Amino acid sequence: MSSSLQKAVVKSVLSGDTVILRGRPNNGPPAERQLNLSYAAAPRLGSVKKDTSDEPFAFESRNFLRTLVVGKEVLFRVNHTAQQSGLEFGTLYVAGTPVDVATQCIQEGWCRVRDEARKPGQGEDARELLRLEAQAQAQHRGIWADPGRSPLATLPRPTSFHGDPHAFLAKYRGKSLDAIIEQVREGSTFRLLVYLPNKDQPREFQSVVLFLSGIKCPIVRKGIPGMDDLVEPFGEEAKFFVECRLLQRDVRVILEGLAGTNQNFVGSVIHPAGNIAELLVSSGMAKCVDWSLSMVTGGPAKLQAAERYAQKNCLRLWKNYELKIQLASLRPPKLKDANEAGYHLEAKEYLRKKLIGKQVDVIIDFVRPATDEFEARQCATVTLNHVDVGEQLVALGLAGVVRHRKDDNDRSSHYDQLLAVENNAIAERKGIHSGKKSTAPRVTDASETHSRARQFLPSLQRSGRVHAVIEHVANGGRFKAYLPKERAKVTLVLSGVRVPRVGRTMSDPSEPFGDEAMDLALEKCMQRDVEVEFEAIDKTGGFIGTLWLNHNENFSLTLLEAGLASIHEYSANQSPYSTQLFTAERNAQAARRGQWEDYEGEEEEHVEPAKQVRETSTNGPELVEEPASFAPEYVDVVVSEIIDGNKFYLQFVKDAIPGLENLMAEASVYHQTPAAIMSATASGFQPKVGDICCAQFTIDNQWYRARIDQIQNNVAQVFYIDYGNSEALPFNRLRPLPAAFAKLSAQAHVASLACLKAIPKDQEYGMDAYERLRSMIENRQLVAIIEGRTKLPSAGKSQAAPSSNGTAAVFPTPAPPVVLQVTLYDPVVSDSLEASINADLVRAGLALVNKQDPIGKRNPNQLAHLLRCLEEAKRCHYGMFEYGDTMADDEDNNIE
Repeated sequence: MSSSLQKAVVKSVLSGDTVILRGRPNNGPPAERQLNLSYAAAPRLGSVKKDTSDEPFAFESRNFLRTLVVGKEVLFRVNHTAQQSGLEFGTLYVAGTPVDVATQCIQEGWCRVRDEARKPGQGEDARELLRLEAQAQAQHRGIWADPGRSPLATLPRPTSFHGDPHAFLAKYRGKSLDAIIEQVREGSTFRLLVYLPNKDQPREFQSVVLFLSGIKCPIVRKGIPGMDDLVEPFGEEAKFFVECRLLQRDVRVILEGLAGTNQNFVGSVIHPAGNIAELLVSSGMAKCVDWSLSMVTGGPAKLQAAERYAQKNCLRLWKNYELKIQLASLRPPKLKDANEAGYHLEAKEYLRKKLIGKQVDVIIDFVRPATDEFEARQCATVTLNHVDVGEQLVALGLAGVVRHRKDDNDRSSHYDQLLAVENNAIAERKGIHSGKKSTAPRVTDASETHSRARQFLPSLQRSGRVHAVIEHVANGGRFKAYLPKERAKVTLVLSGVRVPRVGRTMSDPSEPFGDEAMDLALEKCMQRDVEVEFEAIDKTGGFIGTLWLNHNENFSLTLLEAGLASIHEYSANQSPYSTQLFTAERNAQAARRGQWEDYEGEEEEHVEPAKQVRETSTNGPELVEEPASFAPEYVDVVVSEIIDGNKFYLQFVKDAIPGLENLMAEASVYHQTPAAIMSATASGFQPKVGDICCAQFTIDNQWYRARIDQIQNNVAQVFYIDYGNSEALPFNRLRPLPAAFAKLSAQAHVASLACLKAIPKDQEYGMDAYERLRSMIENRQLVAIIEGRTKLPSAGKSQAAPSSNGTAAVFPTPAPPVVLQVTLYDPVVSDSLEASINADLVRAGLALVNKQDPIGKRNPNQLAHLLRCLEEAKRCHYGMFEYGDTMADDEDNNIE
C-alpha cells in the first residue's frame, strides 16, 4: 500500500471503474499502469473475444468517467493489490479537485459500492459512499434508472462495422459527424464510434475504422497473430502523439471515401484544436500519400504546405531528406536521341563538376503536377555564387529553353534572361544548335564477367592510381565506378575491410551500422572524382582496390576510424596499406566508435595478423624431418572443405568416416534432449577463444564439434574440426561439448598438393584454380599419397573442451599440427603419374612447380613430370600463361 499521492495522466478509460494511467515520456512512450477505483463497481462492457454483451448502462458509466478524467493530470494512491489477479485498487483525484473520482461516480449513480465496503468495520469513508449510493438510488440517477423506461439501458454498442459501407458512405459523405476515438492503431489509423443523427433514437452508433485522408504515418504492428511485429522509425512517436491528443476524446469526423474494397473508410478528423493530419505532417511524423490526397475536404494545399515545412526543417521522417528538383523552363538534350545523347552526357558532366558538394541557392519557381508517366516535380532556379547555372547550360548549348504559352505563368524566375542567352547560343551555333551529331561514347562493363575483369586487371594495376567517378553506391564498401580514360565501368570492392550489409526490403534488415556506412559513402563518394588503386578481382568480376578521395584520403581508413567497418584479415594482409588499416581499427576500438561501442578489448595480447603473415612467409613453414628411406602412404580420402587452389581438408575413409558417423548420430539424439538444451545456462558456459564446443551449423541446423577461433561483439568465429569449414555464429548457437564426444580426435586434416605453388584465390587466376580443383575433388572418394608433412607455424596443444557437467573434457589434437603434402588421384580416372590432380593443375596453367621442395628432390621422376606439364602450359598459353610466359625463372617459385 502506498500512502503518498503520485502524479500521472489518464490515457484511457476501460470501464466506469477502471482507468489506464501513464507517466511522462522520457526518450520514448512512457510506462503505463491500470488502476481500479477502490470501493466502486461499474456495469461490465461486453467483449468480442468472450462473446459477451454490455450490461445495462455500461457504456454510459464509462462515458461519464471518460468525460471526467481522460487526458487530465491526476493524483492517485494504490490502496491494495489483489493477490490472485495482481490488479491494483486505489484512490484517484483530478488535479485541483478535493473529491476523489470514485465518490463522484457513486454520487452521480454511475457506479455502485463494492460488497467489501458493506462489511462491518470499514470506516467512515465506506459509510459515506453507502449514503451517497442510497441517495442516487432514491433519485433514480445513472444505473439506478428504470431499465424498462430508459432506452439508454438496452441500446447495443457496436464493436465492428455492420451494414453496406457504400450505402453508408453515400448517406454521410462530406457530413460532419460526432465521434469518439476508441483506438489508435497507428498515427493515421483509428477505430471510432460515430454518433449517427437519428431523431427516433437518442443514441445510435456505428463502429468505423478510419484512415486519415492524404497522409500515412509509419507502421506500428505488434502482437498480431500470424504476422511479424513491425515498428517503423517514428511510428511509436506518431502513435503516442495522437493518443495524447485524441484517444477517447470527442471529435468531429468527415467521411470522404473507402480504402479499397474493404469496410475501412477514409476521412478527416477535426478536433477543437485543429486538423490532426496537418499537425502530424508539419511535425514530420507523417507523409502525404497520393492515393487519398485528392479526397481531402478543402483540398490538399494545407497538407502539402505542412509537408514542405517539415522537409525544409528536416523534421523526423525528413531527417535525411533530399530535395529532387528540375531546372525550371529548361529542355535538356534527349538521351534516347542518338544525335543528342552525347550532349546529354556532356550537360550532366558539366553540372556534376560544377555543383557536386557545393552550397547553392534554390528558388522553387513552380511545381509541375503529376501525370500518368511522371511524378510531381518541383521546378527551380539554382544559383552558385549568384550565377544561374541554368543560364550557363543554355549559353554552352547544352540545354534549350521551353517556350511557354502566354497564359502559362509556371516558368523560371529568370525566363527572359534564359531566352536572351539561348539566342546568343543559336547565333554562335553552340552545342545542340551546331547541327552536329553527338553520340554517346561506348562504355565497356569490365565487371560483366570474371574473364573480362581478368583481361582489364593487368593494365589497371600498371596504371597506379586511376581517375574514376563513382556512379552508384551499393553499400559502404561496394561501388559502381566509371573510368573516363578507359571508357569502362567497374564494380569496385574496398580491399582490407568488411563493411556491414545493407538490407533491401523490410523483411531483409540491414546489419548494425550498415545504413550508417552507406550514408557516409553516399555523402563522400557519390558522383565525386576519386582515384582507385586496383589490386585484384573477386570471383564475380568485381575489382578489389583502394579508393582515394581528394588524392590523400583512403576511404577504407575513414570507415575503419568511424567504426563503420572491420578488418578483413586476409585481404588486409595483402594490402600495401596493411599497417594503416590495422591501426585505424585499433583507434576505433579504443574510442568505442560505431560497431565497437561495446568493445571490451582482447584478453590476450593481439598480434597483428599482417605481422604474423610476414614473419611466417619470411622463413616459410618448417618441413617435418623425414628419414632417408621415407615410404609414401597410400590412403583413401574424401575432401570435406576446399580453401583455395592448393589448400583443402581431408577425411580418412577407413578410420574417420565410421567413427564420425557414429559420433554424429549420437550427437543428433543428445542435442534434442532437455539436458542439452539447458546445458549452456546450467553449466555457466562462457565461450572463449580456443575452446572446443558444439556449434549449430547455419545450413542444416545440426550440431557439430567446433573450435572457437575469434570472438567479437558476442559473435564467435568457429572452425568445424571434423570438416574444415568456418563460419561466424552468435553465442546462442554454441553449447559445451560433453566429455563423451571429445574422445574421437579431430577428423579434418589440412593438406596441400605436393611440389606445387598455388595462386591465392583473390589474385588473378586464383578463382580459376579454385574452381578447377573443386571440379576434380568435390563429392568423390580419392586416393591420396602422403608424400610428406609440414609443420604449421605454431605447435598444437591439448585443449580443454568445456563440458556440460562442469568438468573439462580433454580433447586430443595432433602435436605438432601438420599440413599433409599429398599427390591426389581419382581412381575412377587413373592411378598413373600423368593423371594426378597435381599434374592437371600445372598443365592447365593454374599452378606453378616448387623446384626447391624437398619432396621433389626425393622423387625426381615426379618433379620432372610436373616441370614438363609446366612447359606444356606455357607453350599452349593455358591459364596464367595466356599472354605468354611473363615470369623470370626465379619468379616461378615466388608467386604470392
